[in-house]
Amino acid sequence: MNEKYCIVVDSTLIPSMDVTKIDHVYVQSLYVVEGQKSYRDFIDITPEDIYARLRAGATFQTSQPSAGDFAETYQSMIDKGYDNILVFTISKILSGTMQSAVMAVEQFPDKNIKVIDTKIAAALCWEVIEDIIEFGKTANSFDEVVKYSETAFDGLEVIAYVGNIEYLKRGGRLSPANAMIANLLKIRPILQLKSGDEIKAIDKTRSLQKALEKVVELVVEKNPRRITILTTDKENEELQNKFIPLVKAAFPNLSFSSYVLCPAVGVHIGPEICAIMYQV
Repeated sequence: MNEKYCIVVDSTLIPSMDVTKIDHVYVQSLYVVEGQKSYRDFIDITPEDIYARLRAGATFQTSQPSAGDFAETYQSMIDKGYDNILVFTISKILSGTMQSAVMAVEQFPDKNIKVIDTKIAAALCWEVIEDIIEFGKTANSFDEVVKYSETAFDGLEVIAYVGNIEYLKRGGRLSPANAMIANLLKIRPILQLKSGDEIKAIDKTRSLQKALEKVVELVVEKNPRRITILTTDKENEELQNKFIPLVKAAFPNLSFSSYVLCPAVGVHIGPEICAIMYQV
């Protein structure tokens, strides 16, 4: 392909800043906000920082990148010789990041900048982006890569046990009705995030072990073609040690990675989670 292009990906979709080692990939960070101070996701604050501070009782909010932030990134890419820019963002239902990305495009009417809503969040999206990068190596045009990208994220879902839903409720990522259901009788809720949807409580149990087993059981029913485990920091290791053997037993023919959720997602999830992100 003769058309030179680059990829801009927001920080909720990556496993770490290591992705920037790929020469045409750039990360647009969301912000984690504490009082009057803002931290760039993955740059000024790490997952280890955020989860330790959440456990200590700190409270945070998050903020999307502004249209100006995206415009600065686009201009930087243009200055490096890229007239074609492919942008991937967290679901527009979960964040206004996509809106900012689209608004910034209007400042560059003579450039070919395409914004793709992944319709979800978390690091399995990065594996899909890696597929897109591979596809781009043999594609005939930038438009062909864009067309491939528009459906590449289809079928991505997350099923999770979250130890404390107050973080989701506080940040507005779980509706009051679903939060009320999950809080009923102090049950352990099972949550689902489907492509293009909000987070919903879909099941419940009183036992931690049964909650973990239920997460795996629900994913097995989906017959996924790939999976990954979403987790937090090393302090969550005891919970993961109960969860990972269940996943391995259920999916003996699938290899999978374990990704730590980024600070901007962690603020809304909290430090205690066992989740499977998968693609059907």
